[in-house]
Amino acid sequence: MLTALSNGIRLPAKMRELGISGKVACAIVGIPASRLNLCTTGVQDLSPGDAAKLHDLCHRLAAIQAAIPFPLNFGNADRWSAILEHMTQENVDVQALADAVDKVFNARQ
Repeated sequence: MLTALSNGIRLPAKMRELGISGKVACAIVGIPASRLNLCTTGVQDLSPGDAAKLHDLCHRLAAIQAAIPFPLNFGNADRWSAILEHMTQENVDVQALADAVDKVFNARQ
């Protein structure tokens, strides 16, 4: 695999774009941050399962951020774990979230 495409390069880049730390991202998906650290330092790649969890999290958070017209703070792992769990349990998709936020902002104009 090309170095530029490895998890140790792609995941930190995605996380920087979102403004989420590796520690918080790992806490949200339930893996030790030390595993990501070993990956980003080139010592050991993530397991396919751990990599998939982190890539999925980045994808979900990027979609949520794209649906909201202001920057979100992804600094609280417990809060974002609860939000994502609630969205899954209640079957709230990102478009429904975007529509609700749009309705709130358009109602104030």
